[in-house]
Amino acid sequence: GSLDVTGTGTQLNAGAGGLYVNADGSGTVSVENGGVISSAGPVSFGDGSTVASGSTGTLTVGQGGTLAVGGTNGIVADEGSNGGSYQFNLAGGTLKDTGSDLTSSVNATLVSGTDSTVDTNGLNTTLSGVLSGSGSLTTADSLAGTGGLTLTGHNTYTGDTIVASGASLTVSNGGQLDGTNSIQNDGTMVLDNGSVTMTQKADGTSGTQDGVIASGLHAGSNASLTLKDGSSINAPDAVMVAGDGTGSQGSITVDGSKANLSMLLAGNDGKGTVSIQNGSTVTATTVAAGNDASASGSLDVTGTGTQLNAGAGGLYVNADGSGTVSVENGGVISSAGPVSFGDGSTVASGSTGTLTVGQGGTLAVGGTNGIVADEGSNGGSYQFNLAGGTLKDTGSDLTSSVNATLVSGTDSTVDTNGLNTTLSGVLSGSG
Repeated sequence: GSLDVTGTGTQLNAGAGGLYVNADGSGTVSVENGGVISSAGPVSFGDGSTVASGSTGTLTVGQGGTLAVGGTNGIVADEGSNGGSYQFNLAGGTLKDTGSDLTSSVNATLVSGTDSTVDTNGLNTTLSGVLSGSGSLTTADSLAGTGGLTLTGHNTYTGDTIVASGASLTVSNGGQLDGTNSIQNDGTMVLDNGSVTMTQKADGTSGTQDGVIASGLHAGSNASLTLKDGSSINAPDAVMVAGDGTGSQGSITVDGSKANLSMLLAGNDGKGTVSIQNGSTVTATTVAAGNDASASGSLDVTGTGTQLNAGAGGLYVNADGSGTVSVENGGVISSAGPVSFGDGSTVASGSTGTLTVGQGGTLAVGGTNGIVADEGSNGGSYQFNLAGGTLKDTGSDLTSSVNATLVSGTDSTVDTNGLNTTLSGVLSGSG
């Protein structure tokens, strides 16, 4: 049999007995174009051992359609042992948690060319099945409540992962986003013993977010992205950014976790904060705070065993905007490329770059002009504070003409590390 619910204001309301997409035979259920299917009982594919061999159940939540259901095992597959099968298609519609927290272990396909939404509706929605396909997934919360969506399966969909303002997405308990095209977070996203693998390359094309992991994308957002408890992001061609768009605000916290990136930005066009702590390791070809003229960013590396490793692209304390970078308490910032204050003539008037190597922190860099100030002619400025940490010559002989302040009450170290270190700038201060 087939059942279709379509059109604005059209509703199919199933009671406590629920909705069987198929029972013993084959069935197809679809909802789209403003139609709503709600179920007070479970939505079921099959009804167990009596399902006939070869029977199938297909449920499609199409463009503009809504499937409203809640409860433990609120969507369940029980196609028996006789060869029954099911297909759950999210094809541009909305799965809405209703009544009580929804849990489900069914697999679902995100259909190509569509963006499907999970509306947690102020509740806690947990999907432990595999989300596959090439469509995109948006997490929303129509009540902006305290709940959120949790994914614990090995998800392989290759579309975008979008978290709307006021919504929350958690990838936990070994859950994976393996192949997502981008992460566009304007709400709250947490990896808690979860992982992201992204192969998409960031190409910098205006209007596209391919290969971007953004916390704070749109104007007015105040987003957060947290990696904790052994989580990881492996995205060697991607850009991870806090405060991406103009007027956005975002934070990224890496806590006891790892990230492998092409670029790490604290403030692209917006305001961004990045904190790397508690033994985390973050590696990126290029690292920058305050990337564009309108941006401001701060980046802190702290805790024993914590490392930020910048590659050949180096570390920009600020680029065109304003940036603050600090390292302390056993943290290490190493850079295979130069550490730069500003990136030249495009630095905005009044922009500042401040780098502080605090107590117990290490800045490891080498090479000719390994630390350089290029704040341009528009009135940019910089401040390099040696505040009880270590400047370590690494790789090749370090030369630098930047000025530095030895902060009062601290004893800072220059570790030549068997190399020849030449500092031609002014060292001032009372440290």
